[in-house]
Amino acid sequence: MLAWFETAGQVANACALLDAHPEILRSDMIGGLCSMAGKNRDFAAVAQILEKLAAQGAADASTGLAQLYGDWGQAEASDHPEAALAHLRKAHDLRPELADVALRLSALQSDQGDRRSAVETLESFLAVAKNPAEIEKARAQLAKLKTGR
Repeated sequence: MLAWFETAGQVANACALLDAHPEILRSDMIGGLCSMAGKNRDFAAVAQILEKLAAQGAADASTGLAQLYGDWGQAEASDHPEAALAHLRKAHDLRPELADVALRLSALQSDQGDRRSAVETLESFLAVAKNPAEIEKARAQLAKLKTGR
């Protein structure tokens, strides 16, 4: 049934189903929920469900929530940079090891003139990062920030 709501783009109904029956959520469904939220620009409803599940200890929900907040921040970046910063910060606080979130947050912080926070974001990512390619990207962005480019 959840798959049908996803196909039909019915975010509210999918979230209502998960709210009533959280036991049906499997880790492989979280990506679909996040994708549906992005397509329908209805991040809040999915965030509410994932926050509840993450609070109950579902690790996959916590990672999905961080990715959702990252996508939400990216969607808002051009029109609502302050809201985008808040969502990206929340995503980074939840899962500092997510490279795409750290890189986007750092870039937006830098664009907003907050170079110190941009550097701190990348340094906190690098403290927990494991993927060599992602580490290299973050180091390159950090070097640009530190040299003022």
